[in-house]
Amino acid sequence: MTTPRLLAILTYISILPASAFDLNEAWTAARYHSAEYDAARHARAAAQEPQEQAKARLLPQISANANYTNRAQDSYDKYRSHGWNAQISQPLIDGPRWRQYQAEQITARLGDSQLDNTASELMLETGKAYLDILTAQDKLAAVTAEKSAYTAQIAQAKGLFESGEATIIDTYEAQAGLDSANAKEIRLRTELVTAQNRLANLTGLAPDHAEALADKTLPDLANRQSENQWIDQAIANSAAVQTRRLQVEKSEADRATAQSEHWPQLSLNVGYQDNRNKIAQHGGNPNSNRNRGAYVGVQFTIPIYSGGEIRSKEKQSQEILAQREAELEAETEQIRLQVRQTLATIHGEQAQIAAQQQLLHTNTAKLESTRL
Repeated sequence: MTTPRLLAILTYISILPASAFDLNEAWTAARYHSAEYDAARHARAAAQEPQEQAKARLLPQISANANYTNRAQDSYDKYRSHGWNAQISQPLIDGPRWRQYQAEQITARLGDSQLDNTASELMLETGKAYLDILTAQDKLAAVTAEKSAYTAQIAQAKGLFESGEATIIDTYEAQAGLDSANAKEIRLRTELVTAQNRLANLTGLAPDHAEALADKTLPDLANRQSENQWIDQAIANSAAVQTRRLQVEKSEADRATAQSEHWPQLSLNVGYQDNRNKIAQHGGNPNSNRNRGAYVGVQFTIPIYSGGEIRSKEKQSQEILAQREAELEAETEQIRLQVRQTLATIHGEQAQIAAQQQLLHTNTAKLESTRL
């Protein structure tokens, strides 16, 4: 973990846990606190570099070298040479390098998409943990009221039984309701602790300071449009689906890169060299020569046979493309399933809320009737 990020986290944590925080602040804290999101940021930054590397291979390449040799074959024959050269090489026609650059541009976009996907998942998990806390707290408050009602029913049932106006069955029914409420309270407290632990792990904030929603009257979004419209909207806005689409696009570019290795290549070489040689023989005069000057050359290369390597690369890229297309279809089907299940859950919970409201009305009427 980098020092600036650590300082930012410590500063953020030192301020927020001391006071209540809302859902937006929880999302902000999660971005600072989550090691997974930090890893995704670094992965995104790393994904920008391959396109720079591929671009560099299309630009002029400058190199220089120097050499020195001093060799004595025997005491009568000596050879010495030294020199240097500098060269600039520029690809003129190079299909594989150009295709690779195009493919790595998609890699950069893929890094952006994967970061967006991680951020979406983080927001979803944080929001779910936050709302699970509030839901458990509301349910616990309702159970507390329910227990109070059952306690009052037990007292009244006992009084009526002792006066001969009711049977012991009424007391047992009220006691059974109280026991059920106690069991429900234990389960809800466990759910609350679990949600609080998840939120603390995601954000680093104190979960007992989560603010309740200002307006608990939620709009009926599920019925605003049809199921197919929700599915189309979910697919169009899914970061995971966008990532899969870019993976398909990248695989298509990789296949084009593999196919381009059959193409001829042309490069221009310009340089300057200066080499000197001296040969000294026993009993003779030393022989020296010097070779220096600029040179320009064009190199043309055409692949003829590579042992099947290029064909194998083409086949591999085609299979990877088919894999990515299947993964995209699987991701799309998963989105469709999730939307259908979510809508079914919403409709079921709406019916459950209506049933609970009716149950509350019935129990209230029952309690009031015992007071008459």
